[in-house]
Amino acid sequence: MAKVATQAFQTPLGEVWLSGEPQAFTDGRPVVLAIAGAFAPSDAFDQLALRLPQAAVFVAHLPGNRCPWLVANSIGSFATAYGHALDQLARPAVVCGSSVGALVAMGLRSSRLKGLVVLEPPLRTAKLWPLIPRLRALLRDGADAETANFVWSVFGVSDDAVEERDYAALLDRLRTPTWCILGEAPLLPPRAVSPDPSYVDEPERALLRAHPAIRIQVAPSVGHNVQGEAGQLVMAAIRNLLG
Repeated sequence: MAKVATQAFQTPLGEVWLSGEPQAFTDGRPVVLAIAGAFAPSDAFDQLALRLPQAAVFVAHLPGNRCPWLVANSIGSFATAYGHALDQLARPAVVCGSSVGALVAMGLRSSRLKGLVVLEPPLRTAKLWPLIPRLRALLRDGADAETANFVWSVFGVSDDAVEERDYAALLDRLRTPTWCILGEAPLLPPRAVSPDPSYVDEPERALLRAHPAIRIQVAPSVGHNVQGEAGQLVMAAIRNLLG
């Protein structure tokens, strides 16, 4: 396994941590920044650098997961902070985000940003029936106050309430060329199914399809875990945007 270093980037909202091979921080290759989803494991996107030798690959986790919290828990705050990190890297960049990380990618604003690959962005959260019980179990198991604030702010879930978080407005300002890869397994109706189905329901798919900057691909026989189960599609999209 290649050696991995982590570097902190100072932003107005707090520190952003990016991990990558040591030379990635200093060489001149274009950047690929992968933003993992909520509570993602440490090995998220761990094969990306091996498959993209033409790029300086960095992996970021959402604030509070293996890295510091920012001053606010919101998709807008996260996107602003990562945009500052891209500006400091000062190289053309393609950003690949998974799940909530995809929402953050869609909110990024940086003159360095050349393309997005977004995997299963959950534009509306109140209908995420496979996820809500897990978030509540996390809260019941003694999540700290900041984690509870994250779950409420980002997903609209608490011990006794579910409040919609509607991220469709991210599309209004999206101008960056974007490949959006969705799972084929439909979200609704709730049913016994494993692994999780797609987290993007038909009305949200229609919004994504209608956007002039977005190209949609559907991963056959795949649910929400596009990153793990449709890696070839993800790599092809990133390489296309790099090219």
